[in-house]
Amino acid sequence: MTTTTISHHIFVDFENVQAVNLHLLKNKPAQLIIILGAQQKNLPVDLVQQLMLFKEQACLVEVKASGKNALDFVLAYHIGQWAQQKPRNDFYIVSKDKGYDALVNHLKNKKIKIQRYDEFTQIPIFDKPPKQTNSSSKITSFERLITLLKNAPRNRPTKRQTLISYTDAAFAKKLGEDEVTSLINELQKNKLVSFDANSKVVYHF
Repeated sequence: MTTTTISHHIFVDFENVQAVNLHLLKNKPAQLIIILGAQQKNLPVDLVQQLMLFKEQACLVEVKASGKNALDFVLAYHIGQWAQQKPRNDFYIVSKDKGYDALVNHLKNKKIKIQRYDEFTQIPIFDKPPKQTNSSSKITSFERLITLLKNAPRNRPTKRQTLISYTDAAFAKKLGEDEVTSLINELQKNKLVSFDANSKVVYHF
């Protein structure tokens, strides 16, 4: 049972956005309310399992009417209810429908913290995967080159220039000349290869 105090409320327009990952709620002070349209009678098994797992943080609201914008009005009602009870909390609408922006702007004018997002994963309280830096990209390229050379002992380049061409081709010529040279130098620096007086490659795998 969660003892975390809820301070974030997420409302999903399920007619508009079905991609939701409830596992992102784990250890977050967040409540999720999924608003279902009148015609949405069947839910994916995976979503049902997630709802059972996160039953203390997530719930469904079924819209009975099937008229135009019926779901929008129900969603607006529930946000209004929670905003009245918890005016200092944060509120999020997940929908690509820009029609909600009028509601968002109105509530902002009432000093309510609210935003609309096109995707569930865009909500700022969810952890984002770290961006790959140039350094980590270089390390990955270096490790890949080592793997390629180790796995093809009979087809390894025998000359320095051939090794440069091999490396360039291995990365579909997407690396610059300086990057290719840097990878070769890294091999030599780590004593994985050496070159004799005739630029012949000696491997030390």
